[in-house]
Amino acid sequence: MGEIRETDLFTSERDNYSNAIYRLEKEIASSQSELSKIRMKISDKESDIRNLDQIIQLNYNESNVIDNKLSSCCDKLLKYKKSMILFLIAFLVIYKLSAYIDFSIISFIFLVCLLCAVFSAIFFLHYYVNRKSLRYKNDSLRANLQSDLLKKQALDSEIGELFKRNVELESKITDHMSNIEEFKSIMENYNNFNKLANDFKGKYGEVFDESFKFAFYPRNSSTNKLFTYLAKFDECSCYKSVSLLSEKEKMLYTILNKFCQNKSYLLFSKVRFMDIINLGTVTSQYFNNEKNKENVIEFYQNIIKSKHIDFVLYNSNFKPIICIELDDESHFNENNKFFSYDSVRNQIQKDLILSYCKIPLLRIDIDNINNLINTQSYDSFHNQITDCIRNKQHVYFYTEENVNKFKSVVSKYHEHPTTRGRVFMIFANFLQKSIIFL
Repeated sequence: MGEIRETDLFTSERDNYSNAIYRLEKEIASSQSELSKIRMKISDKESDIRNLDQIIQLNYNESNVIDNKLSSCCDKLLKYKKSMILFLIAFLVIYKLSAYIDFSIISFIFLVCLLCAVFSAIFFLHYYVNRKSLRYKNDSLRANLQSDLLKKQALDSEIGELFKRNVELESKITDHMSNIEEFKSIMENYNNFNKLANDFKGKYGEVFDESFKFAFYPRNSSTNKLFTYLAKFDECSCYKSVSLLSEKEKMLYTILNKFCQNKSYLLFSKVRFMDIINLGTVTSQYFNNEKNKENVIEFYQNIIKSKHIDFVLYNSNFKPIICIELDDESHFNENNKFFSYDSVRNQIQKDLILSYCKIPLLRIDIDNINNLINTQSYDSFHNQITDCIRNKQHVYFYTEENVNKFKSVVSKYHEHPTTRGRVFMIFANFLQKSIIFL
Protein backbone atom coordinates (compact mmCIF):
# COMPACT_ATOMS: atom_id res chain seq x y z
CA MET A 1 0.00 0.00 0.00
CA GLY A 2 2.94 2.27 0.50
CA GLU A 3 3.40 5.20 2.85
CA ILE A 4 0.20 6.75 4.16
CA ARG A 5 0.11 10.49 3.52
CA GLU A 6 -1.68 12.90 5.79
CA THR A 7 -4.83 14.35 4.35
CA ASP A 8 -7.09 17.30 4.90
CA LEU A 9 -10.69 16.45 4.01
CA PHE A 10 -11.99 19.94 4.64
CA THR A 11 -9.51 22.24 2.89
CA SER A 12 -12.11 24.28 1.00
CA GLU A 13 -14.38 24.59 4.05
CA ARG A 14 -11.46 25.64 6.25
CA ASP A 15 -10.46 28.24 3.66
CA ASN A 16 -14.02 29.58 3.49
CA TYR A 17 -14.20 29.99 7.25
CA SER A 18 -10.68 31.44 7.35
CA ASN A 19 -11.64 34.03 4.71
CA ALA A 20 -14.85 34.77 6.58
CA ILE A 21 -12.89 35.33 9.79
CA TYR A 22 -10.45 37.62 7.90
CA ARG A 23 -13.36 39.68 6.47
CA LEU A 24 -15.03 39.92 9.84
CA GLU A 25 -11.80 41.02 11.51
CA LYS A 26 -11.32 43.73 8.87
CA GLU A 27 -14.91 44.86 9.38
CA ILE A 28 -14.36 44.90 13.13
CA ALA A 29 -11.20 47.03 12.67
CA SER A 30 -13.11 49.43 10.41
CA SER A 31 -16.01 49.62 12.85
CA GLN A 32 -13.66 50.23 15.76
CA SER A 33 -11.97 53.05 13.81
CA GLU A 34 -15.36 54.62 13.06
CA LEU A 35 -16.35 54.08 16.66
CA SER A 36 -13.26 55.94 17.82
CA LYS A 37 -14.05 58.89 15.50
CA ILE A 38 -17.66 58.96 16.68
CA ARG A 39 -16.58 59.04 20.31
CA MET A 40 -14.21 61.96 19.54
CA LYS A 41 -17.06 63.81 17.79
CA ILE A 42 -19.33 63.16 20.76
CA SER A 43 -16.63 64.50 23.08
CA ASP A 44 -16.14 67.66 20.94
CA LYS A 45 -19.86 68.33 20.68
CA GLU A 46 -20.35 67.82 24.40
CA SER A 47 -17.56 70.39 24.93
CA ASP A 48 -19.34 72.79 22.53
CA ILE A 49 -22.56 72.30 24.47
CA ARG A 50 -20.82 73.09 27.74
CA ASN A 51 -19.43 76.34 26.20
CA LEU A 52 -22.88 77.20 24.84
CA ASP A 53 -24.39 76.61 28.26
CA GLN A 54 -21.93 79.11 29.73
CA ILE A 55 -22.70 81.68 27.02
CA ILE A 56 -26.45 81.14 27.43
CA GLN A 57 -26.13 81.60 31.17
CA LEU A 58 -24.16 84.83 30.72
CA ASN A 59 -26.76 86.11 28.23
CA TYR A 60 -29.51 85.22 30.69
CA ASN A 61 -27.74 87.18 33.44
CA GLU A 62 -27.08 90.18 31.20
CA SER A 63 -30.65 90.11 29.93
CA ASN A 64 -31.93 90.17 33.51
CA VAL A 65 -29.70 93.17 34.31
CA ILE A 66 -30.94 95.04 31.22
CA ASP A 67 -34.53 94.18 32.14
CA ASN A 68 -33.97 95.73 35.58
CA LYS A 69 -32.36 98.86 34.05
CA LEU A 70 -35.19 99.13 31.54
CA SER A 71 -37.78 98.88 34.27
CA SER A 72 -35.98 101.57 36.28
CA CYS A 73 -35.66 103.80 33.19
CA CYS A 74 -39.39 103.50 32.45
CA ASP A 75 -40.22 104.44 36.03
CA LYS A 76 -38.04 107.57 35.78
CA LEU A 77 -39.51 108.49 32.37
CA LEU A 78 -42.96 108.42 33.90
CA LYS A 79 -41.76 110.46 36.86
CA TYR A 80 -40.11 113.20 34.70
CA LYS A 81 -43.03 113.21 32.29
CA LYS A 82 -45.38 114.01 35.17
CA SER A 83 -42.98 116.69 36.55
CA MET A 84 -42.63 118.37 33.16
CA ILE A 85 -46.38 118.50 32.66
CA LEU A 86 -46.96 119.94 36.16
CA PHE A 87 -44.31 122.60 35.74
CA LEU A 88 -45.71 123.57 32.32
CA ILE A 89 -49.19 123.88 33.78
CA ALA A 90 -47.78 126.00 36.65
CA PHE A 91 -45.89 128.13 34.11
CA LEU A 92 -49.03 128.76 32.06
CA VAL A 93 -51.10 129.61 35.14
CA ILE A 94 -48.52 132.08 36.41
CA TYR A 95 -48.13 133.52 32.90
CA LYS A 96 -51.87 134.28 32.82
CA LEU A 97 -51.77 135.78 36.33
CA SER A 98 -48.84 138.06 35.49
CA ALA A 99 -51.12 140.04 33.18
CA TYR A 100 -53.23 141.10 36.12
CA ILE A 101 -50.68 141.20 38.96
CA ASP A 102 -47.36 142.95 38.71
CA PHE A 103 -45.21 141.58 41.45
CA SER A 104 -41.54 140.78 41.14
CA ILE A 105 -42.07 137.47 43.06
CA ILE A 106 -44.43 136.30 40.34
CA SER A 107 -41.72 136.81 37.76
CA PHE A 108 -39.33 134.80 39.87
CA ILE A 109 -41.78 131.90 40.26
CA PHE A 110 -42.56 132.15 36.54
CA LEU A 111 -38.86 131.75 35.80
CA VAL A 112 -38.42 128.83 38.24
CA CYS A 113 -41.34 126.90 36.78
CA LEU A 114 -39.99 127.46 33.31
CA LEU A 115 -36.56 126.19 34.30
CA CYS A 116 -38.00 123.15 36.10
CA ALA A 117 -40.08 122.31 33.06
CA VAL A 118 -37.02 122.63 30.83
CA PHE A 119 -34.88 120.41 33.11
CA SER A 120 -37.68 117.84 33.38
CA ALA A 121 -37.87 117.79 29.58
CA ILE A 122 -34.08 117.30 29.33
CA PHE A 123 -34.16 114.38 31.81
CA PHE A 124 -37.17 112.93 30.05
CA LEU A 125 -35.36 113.02 26.70
CA HIS A 126 -32.25 111.46 28.32
CA TYR A 127 -34.13 108.47 29.77
CA TYR A 128 -36.19 108.16 26.60
CA VAL A 129 -33.03 107.74 24.52
CA ASN A 130 -31.55 105.43 27.17
CA ARG A 131 -34.72 103.27 27.16
CA LYS A 132 -34.56 102.97 23.39
CA SER A 133 -30.90 101.85 23.58
CA LEU A 134 -31.68 99.29 26.33
CA ARG A 135 -34.59 97.85 24.35
CA TYR A 136 -32.39 97.45 21.27
CA LYS A 137 -29.68 95.76 23.33
CA ASN A 138 -32.23 93.52 25.05
CA ASP A 139 -33.74 92.46 21.71
CA SER A 140 -30.26 91.68 20.40
CA LEU A 141 -29.46 89.56 23.49
CA ARG A 142 -32.73 87.67 23.18
CA ALA A 143 -32.05 86.98 19.49
CA ASN A 144 -28.56 85.67 20.35
CA LEU A 145 -30.02 83.62 23.18
CA GLN A 146 -32.62 82.05 20.88
CA SER A 147 -29.91 81.32 18.30
CA ASP A 148 -27.72 79.65 20.96
CA LEU A 149 -30.66 77.56 22.18
CA LEU A 150 -31.38 76.37 18.63
CA LYS A 151 -27.69 75.59 18.14
CA LYS A 152 -27.67 73.60 21.41
CA GLN A 153 -30.78 71.71 20.31
CA ALA A 154 -29.08 70.85 17.01
CA LEU A 155 -25.97 69.65 18.88
CA ASP A 156 -28.13 67.52 21.18
CA SER A 157 -29.80 65.97 18.14
CA GLU A 158 -26.40 65.27 16.53
CA ILE A 159 -25.12 63.70 19.75
CA GLY A 160 -28.26 61.53 19.88
CA GLU A 161 -27.60 60.30 16.33
CA LEU A 162 -23.94 59.67 17.18
CA PHE A 163 -24.89 57.69 20.27
CA LYS A 164 -27.34 55.64 18.18
CA ARG A 165 -24.60 54.91 15.64
CA ASN A 166 -22.25 54.10 18.53
CA VAL A 167 -24.69 51.46 19.86
CA GLU A 168 -25.14 50.00 16.36
CA LEU A 169 -21.38 49.67 15.88
CA GLU A 170 -20.87 48.11 19.31
CA SER A 171 -23.65 45.60 18.59
CA LYS A 172 -22.14 44.88 15.18
CA ILE A 173 -18.68 44.34 16.68
CA THR A 174 -20.15 42.01 19.34
CA ASP A 175 -21.99 39.97 16.68
CA HIS A 176 -18.88 39.76 14.51
CA MET A 177 -16.76 38.63 17.42
CA SER A 178 -19.37 36.01 18.31
CA ASN A 179 -19.35 34.78 14.71
CA ILE A 180 -15.56 34.67 14.74
CA GLU A 181 -15.63 32.50 17.87
CA GLU A 182 -18.21 30.23 16.27
CA PHE A 183 -16.18 29.96 13.05
CA LYS A 184 -13.01 29.24 15.02
CA SER A 185 -14.89 26.51 16.88
CA ILE A 186 -16.03 25.00 13.58
CA MET A 187 -12.48 25.17 12.23
CA GLU A 188 -11.25 23.46 15.37
CA ASN A 189 -13.88 20.82 14.69
CA TYR A 190 -12.53 20.40 11.19
CA ASN A 191 -9.03 19.98 12.61
CA ASN A 192 -10.23 17.38 15.10
CA PHE A 193 -12.05 15.44 12.41
CA ASN A 194 -9.07 15.70 10.12
CA LYS A 195 -6.81 14.38 12.89
CA LEU A 196 -9.26 11.54 13.41
CA ALA A 197 -9.23 10.85 9.67
CA ASN A 198 -5.44 10.71 9.63
CA ASP A 199 -5.45 8.39 12.64
CA PHE A 200 -7.87 6.04 10.89
CA LYS A 201 -6.02 6.38 7.63
CA GLY A 202 -3.07 4.60 9.14
CA LYS A 203 -5.39 1.66 9.66
CA TYR A 204 -7.58 1.74 6.56
CA GLY A 205 -5.27 3.30 4.00
CA GLU A 206 -5.98 5.73 1.19
CA VAL A 207 -9.54 4.45 0.63
CA PHE A 208 -10.54 6.02 3.91
CA ASP A 209 -10.63 9.56 2.56
CA GLU A 210 -13.91 9.45 0.72
CA SER A 211 -15.58 6.86 2.92
CA PHE A 212 -14.93 8.99 5.99
CA LYS A 213 -16.27 12.07 4.30
CA PHE A 214 -19.29 10.16 3.03
CA ALA A 215 -20.05 8.73 6.50
CA PHE A 216 -19.53 11.84 8.63
CA TYR A 217 -19.83 14.78 6.32
CA PRO A 218 -22.93 14.61 4.10
CA ARG A 219 -23.09 17.30 1.45
CA ASN A 220 -26.46 18.98 1.11
CA SER A 221 -27.86 22.49 0.82
CA SER A 222 -26.25 23.27 4.15
CA THR A 223 -22.87 21.62 3.81
CA ASN A 224 -21.64 22.68 7.23
CA LYS A 225 -24.77 21.64 9.10
CA LEU A 226 -23.19 18.64 10.81
CA PHE A 227 -20.23 20.62 12.08
CA THR A 228 -22.44 23.48 13.21
CA TYR A 229 -24.28 20.99 15.39
CA LEU A 230 -21.06 19.41 16.58
CA ALA A 231 -19.68 22.82 17.52
CA LYS A 232 -22.66 23.29 19.84
CA PHE A 233 -22.25 19.96 21.64
CA ASP A 234 -20.36 21.56 24.50
CA GLU A 235 -23.01 24.24 24.88
CA CYS A 236 -25.95 21.88 25.15
CA SER A 237 -24.01 19.11 26.95
CA CYS A 238 -25.22 16.38 24.61
CA TYR A 239 -22.56 14.10 26.03
CA LYS A 240 -20.88 14.27 29.39
CA SER A 241 -18.82 11.97 31.55
CA VAL A 242 -20.45 10.66 34.70
CA SER A 243 -19.31 8.73 37.73
CA LEU A 244 -20.07 5.00 37.66
CA LEU A 245 -21.24 5.09 41.26
CA SER A 246 -23.20 7.56 43.32
CA GLU A 247 -21.76 8.88 46.59
CA LYS A 248 -23.71 6.33 48.66
CA GLU A 249 -22.73 3.54 46.28
CA LYS A 250 -19.08 4.53 46.67
CA MET A 251 -19.43 4.21 50.44
CA LEU A 252 -21.06 0.79 50.11
CA TYR A 253 -18.31 -0.24 47.67
CA THR A 254 -15.67 0.58 50.30
CA ILE A 255 -17.48 -1.53 52.92
CA LEU A 256 -17.94 -4.48 50.54
CA ASN A 257 -14.35 -4.25 49.34
CA LYS A 258 -13.07 -4.79 52.88
CA PHE A 259 -15.30 -7.87 53.18
CA CYS A 260 -14.06 -9.26 49.84
CA GLN A 261 -10.40 -8.77 50.78
CA ASN A 262 -10.91 -10.83 53.93
CA LYS A 263 -12.81 -13.58 52.07
CA SER A 264 -10.77 -13.54 48.84
CA TYR A 265 -13.85 -12.66 46.84
CA LEU A 266 -13.96 -10.52 43.74
CA LEU A 267 -16.14 -7.41 43.76
CA PHE A 268 -17.77 -5.96 40.61
CA SER A 269 -20.25 -3.12 40.24
CA LYS A 270 -23.02 -2.30 37.73
CA VAL A 271 -23.06 -5.83 36.34
CA ARG A 272 -25.55 -6.61 33.58
CA PHE A 273 -28.25 -9.05 34.58
CA MET A 274 -27.60 -10.96 31.38
CA ASP A 275 -23.97 -11.49 32.51
CA ILE A 276 -25.14 -13.17 35.72
CA ILE A 277 -27.83 -15.50 34.41
CA ASN A 278 -28.96 -16.86 31.05
CA LEU A 279 -32.10 -18.42 29.74
CA GLY A 280 -30.64 -21.86 29.53
CA THR A 281 -31.87 -24.37 26.97
CA VAL A 282 -35.44 -23.93 25.85
CA THR A 283 -36.58 -27.17 24.19
CA SER A 284 -39.29 -27.40 21.56
CA GLN A 285 -41.25 -30.11 23.33
CA TYR A 286 -43.26 -27.55 25.33
CA PHE A 287 -44.27 -25.48 22.31
CA ASN A 288 -46.46 -26.09 19.29
CA ASN A 289 -44.05 -24.42 16.89
CA GLU A 290 -40.76 -22.56 16.74
CA LYS A 291 -42.49 -19.18 16.60
CA ASN A 292 -44.05 -19.77 20.02
CA LYS A 293 -40.66 -20.78 21.32
CA GLU A 294 -39.09 -17.59 19.92
CA ASN A 295 -41.81 -15.44 21.49
CA VAL A 296 -41.20 -17.00 24.91
CA ILE A 297 -37.46 -16.50 24.62
CA GLU A 298 -37.98 -12.89 23.54
CA PHE A 299 -40.35 -12.35 26.47
CA TYR A 300 -37.78 -13.48 29.03
CA GLN A 301 -34.97 -11.66 27.27
CA ASN A 302 -36.93 -8.42 27.45
CA ILE A 303 -37.29 -8.89 31.20
CA ILE A 304 -33.55 -9.13 31.87
CA LYS A 305 -31.83 -7.25 29.05
CA SER A 306 -32.17 -3.75 30.49
CA LYS A 307 -31.46 -4.62 34.12
CA HIS A 308 -28.25 -4.46 36.14
CA ILE A 309 -27.12 -5.30 39.66
CA ASP A 310 -25.38 -2.67 41.78
CA PHE A 311 -22.76 -5.06 43.23
CA VAL A 312 -21.94 -8.71 42.60
CA LEU A 313 -19.47 -10.82 44.60
CA TYR A 314 -17.70 -13.57 42.66
CA ASN A 315 -15.56 -16.49 43.78
CA SER A 316 -12.18 -17.26 42.27
CA ASN A 317 -13.90 -19.13 39.41
CA PHE A 318 -15.89 -16.00 38.55
CA LYS A 319 -19.16 -17.54 39.61
CA PRO A 320 -21.62 -15.14 41.28
CA ILE A 321 -22.10 -15.97 44.96
CA ILE A 322 -24.27 -13.01 46.02
CA CYS A 323 -25.92 -9.93 44.52
CA ILE A 324 -26.22 -6.75 46.54
CA GLU A 325 -28.58 -3.86 45.73
CA LEU A 326 -28.60 -0.40 47.30
CA ASP A 327 -32.18 0.94 47.46
CA ASP A 328 -32.98 4.60 47.97
CA GLU A 329 -36.45 5.92 48.77
CA SER A 330 -37.54 5.83 45.13
CA HIS A 331 -37.74 2.02 45.50
CA PHE A 332 -40.42 1.94 48.19
CA ASN A 333 -41.63 5.44 49.14
CA GLU A 334 -44.65 6.61 47.14
CA ASN A 335 -44.06 10.21 48.22
CA ASN A 336 -40.68 10.28 46.52
CA LYS A 337 -40.82 12.16 43.18
CA PHE A 338 -38.80 9.40 41.43
CA PHE A 339 -41.01 6.58 42.70
CA SER A 340 -42.85 4.41 40.18
CA TYR A 341 -44.57 1.06 40.38
CA ASP A 342 -42.62 -0.03 37.32
CA SER A 343 -39.33 0.31 39.20
CA VAL A 344 -40.76 -1.67 42.12
CA ARG A 345 -41.99 -4.36 39.73
CA ASN A 346 -38.55 -4.51 38.12
CA GLN A 347 -36.92 -4.92 41.51
CA ILE A 348 -39.25 -7.81 42.37
CA GLN A 349 -38.54 -9.41 39.00
CA LYS A 350 -34.86 -9.39 39.87
CA ASP A 351 -35.64 -11.01 43.23
CA LEU A 352 -37.71 -13.75 41.63
CA ILE A 353 -35.21 -14.57 38.90
CA LEU A 354 -32.23 -14.63 41.27
CA SER A 355 -34.16 -16.84 43.67
CA TYR A 356 -34.99 -19.21 40.83
CA CYS A 357 -31.29 -19.35 39.93
CA LYS A 358 -30.42 -19.90 43.64
CA ILE A 359 -28.29 -16.77 43.78
CA PRO A 360 -28.48 -15.02 47.16
CA LEU A 361 -29.59 -11.39 47.23
CA LEU A 362 -29.13 -8.73 49.86
CA ARG A 363 -30.93 -5.40 49.61
CA ILE A 364 -29.87 -2.56 51.88
CA ASP A 365 -31.54 0.85 52.19
CA ILE A 366 -29.90 4.27 52.43
CA ASP A 367 -30.72 4.63 56.14
CA ASN A 368 -28.75 1.50 57.06
CA ILE A 369 -25.81 2.61 54.95
CA ASN A 370 -25.76 5.89 56.84
CA ASN A 371 -25.89 4.00 60.14
CA LEU A 372 -23.01 1.78 59.09
CA ILE A 373 -20.90 4.75 58.06
CA ASN A 374 -21.67 6.69 61.24
CA THR A 375 -21.04 3.75 63.62
CA GLN A 376 -18.38 2.01 61.48
CA SER A 377 -19.71 -1.31 62.81
CA TYR A 378 -18.97 -3.27 59.66
CA ASP A 379 -18.51 -6.67 61.34
CA SER A 380 -22.21 -7.17 61.95
CA PHE A 381 -23.00 -6.28 58.35
CA HIS A 382 -20.25 -8.59 57.08
CA ASN A 383 -21.78 -11.40 59.15
CA GLN A 384 -25.15 -10.72 57.53
CA ILE A 385 -23.56 -11.10 54.10
CA THR A 386 -21.89 -14.35 55.16
CA ASP A 387 -25.17 -15.77 56.50
CA CYS A 388 -26.97 -14.72 53.34
CA ILE A 389 -24.38 -16.54 51.19
CA ARG A 390 -24.38 -19.65 53.38
CA ASN A 391 -28.18 -19.96 53.53
CA LYS A 392 -28.76 -18.73 49.94
CA GLN A 393 -31.31 -16.29 51.25
CA HIS A 394 -32.93 -13.14 49.96
CA VAL A 395 -32.58 -10.53 52.68
CA TYR A 396 -33.99 -7.01 52.89
CA PHE A 397 -31.69 -5.07 55.21
CA TYR A 398 -34.27 -2.28 55.71
CA THR A 399 -35.26 -0.17 58.68
CA GLU A 400 -38.66 -0.97 60.17
CA GLU A 401 -40.12 2.20 58.72
CA ASN A 402 -38.94 1.35 55.22
CA VAL A 403 -40.21 -2.23 55.58
CA ASN A 404 -43.67 -0.85 56.33
CA LYS A 405 -43.48 1.50 53.36
CA PHE A 406 -42.54 -1.37 51.08
CA LYS A 407 -45.35 -3.59 52.40
CA SER A 408 -47.79 -0.70 51.89
CA VAL A 409 -46.76 -0.42 48.23
CA VAL A 410 -47.23 -4.17 47.71
CA SER A 411 -50.63 -4.11 49.45
CA LYS A 412 -51.92 -1.25 47.30
CA TYR A 413 -50.96 -3.14 44.20
CA HIS A 414 -52.83 -6.15 45.53
CA GLU A 415 -55.97 -4.07 46.10
CA HIS A 416 -55.96 -2.44 42.64
CA PRO A 417 -54.35 -4.91 40.21
CA THR A 418 -53.88 -3.47 36.76
CA THR A 419 -52.83 -5.40 33.68
CA ARG A 420 -49.19 -5.02 34.66
CA GLY A 421 -50.18 -5.24 38.31
CA ARG A 422 -51.24 -8.86 37.90
CA VAL A 423 -47.71 -9.83 37.00
CA PHE A 424 -46.47 -7.69 39.87
CA MET A 425 -48.88 -9.44 42.22
CA ILE A 426 -47.47 -12.88 41.33
CA PHE A 427 -44.00 -11.62 42.20
CA ALA A 428 -45.30 -10.00 45.37
CA ASN A 429 -46.88 -13.27 46.51
CA PHE A 430 -43.55 -14.93 46.01
CA LEU A 431 -41.84 -12.23 48.06
CA GLN A 432 -44.11 -12.67 51.03
CA LYS A 433 -43.20 -16.34 51.18
CA SER A 434 -39.48 -16.24 50.47
CA ILE A 435 -37.95 -12.93 51.56
CA ILE A 436 -36.42 -12.30 55.00
CA PHE A 437 -36.80 -8.74 56.37
CA LEU A 438 -34.15 -7.58 58.87
